[in-house]
Amino acid sequence: MVSWMATHRVLAFGLVTLAPLYSSDLAAQESAVAFDVSGTSTVRGWTCSVEGAAQVTTGGSASVSGFDDGVQTATLTVQVEEFECPQDQMREHLLEAMQANEFPRITFTLDSYEVSGQGAVANGSLTILAATRDVSFPISLTPSGSGVEIA
Repeated sequence: MVSWMATHRVLAFGLVTLAPLYSSDLAAQESAVAFDVSGTSTVRGWTCSVEGAAQVTTGGSASVSGFDDGVQTATLTVQVEEFECPQDQMREHLLEAMQANEFPRITFTLDSYEVSGQGAVANGSLTILAATRDVSFPISLTPSGSGVEIA
């Protein structure tokens, strides 16, 4: 069984590699996000990928380039069953460790963020398995068209 902390470290890597594009034209927007999750086993290193969804609602106090009114809420969701791995056995191990039948989703909910230069620090709650923990991580913000790319 994988501990929450070990799973948390793996997902944290995935979160910082996402790159959705949002436009400030709509109040609430949904976008696909791509995650690469990497780790090591006793046999080899591995990387699995999954697409998730990001729901962002604009409005709030902090201004982010591409979000003229700031960001009010943001939620990222990944369906555990949708992970793709280079080896079927690795995928089976991942789904077993993540208890995909009992806990089908991994979710990050943004509580706040602090903007600084071309980046920010995102603070929120991350739910993996049956545990929810507060997490913080740096993100970069790059203007792109009428929106912003977040990495």
